[in-house]
Amino acid sequence: MKIRCLALVIMALLICGCDKETFENEPHFKRIFGLDTVSTVTIYDSISDEKADKILEECSGLIKDYENIFSKTIESSDVSKINKHIDFNVNKDSAYVINKAINYSKITDGAFDISIAPLTELWHIKPGTVFIPDKKEIEITKKYVDYKKIKVDNLKIKLPKNSKIDLGGIAKGYIGDKIKEYLISKNIKSAIINLGGNILTIGNKPGVGYFNVGLNKPFKENEFILTFKTKRDVSIVTSGNGYRYFKYKNKIYHHILDPKTGYNPDNNLLSTTIISKNSIDGDAYSTATYVLGLKKGMDFIEKHKELEAVFIDDNYKIHLSSGLKIKDDVIILK
Repeated sequence: MKIRCLALVIMALLICGCDKETFENEPHFKRIFGLDTVSTVTIYDSISDEKADKILEECSGLIKDYENIFSKTIESSDVSKINKHIDFNVNKDSAYVINKAINYSKITDGAFDISIAPLTELWHIKPGTVFIPDKKEIEITKKYVDYKKIKVDNLKIKLPKNSKIDLGGIAKGYIGDKIKEYLISKNIKSAIINLGGNILTIGNKPGVGYFNVGLNKPFKENEFILTFKTKRDVSIVTSGNGYRYFKYKNKIYHHILDPKTGYNPDNNLLSTTIISKNSIDGDAYSTATYVLGLKKGMDFIEKHKELEAVFIDDNYKIHLSSGLKIKDDVIILK
């Protein structure tokens, strides 16, 4: 599940970089398997191993609990039941995330669409496989994609016939925000959360005064193109076409679909990275701005002053929103 980006597992383009400085105490960390990826929570506070283990185990439990609610591949999840048109009251977290998703769909005029699932299931993009749906199938299927037809009545969610939802575009962001909220409630002052690419920071890294977060070069998994230098609590989320795709006749087909056309956006972008306070926002807007393309996407960011963005085009040219600058190959918030 990436749960990210439209039923899709968006493979993370962001990896937390490590500095060479040594610390009086080694950081506490835990690798967590879930959400169709490997997540890591790292705590830099000087606390006992026992306390850290308890906190990190709770973080692991949160990931698993939310996956059981939001995953479209788990039969008992709220999303699976909604997609089967079962009449029931959803979990409060589900209701909140679904309402947020509908709102993102409205704000982006459908560039992000919670009801994209029929199209993503039709394409079923998987590395190592080649399948291109028939044009007629796409035209028929995209008729079932329309967030405006979703009916929400408190804890009841109703979909029209043949419609399905997918929280893959924002659920991981929500889970990251909840883990961060939990860590702060436990008085953690310095930590970094990496949910397979959704990066969230708390405070600063001891001995350094900031966190370094590397931005991978699209299609080059182990090569950084730039580094973010973060001195405040932020979320950094990337959407791009370089990780879940297949190549056919010298053309790349990837998992990010334009809900209005049923095809990949044809906009010469490789990736979009959103810097925001909340990861749920970064999740939705990284997908939406990728679909919108460079000009419309950057115009959207500039109209939302709470957001910053880094776009990489197919010539590997870097495009920054007005609140960012590059110094010595490092991206810094102004």
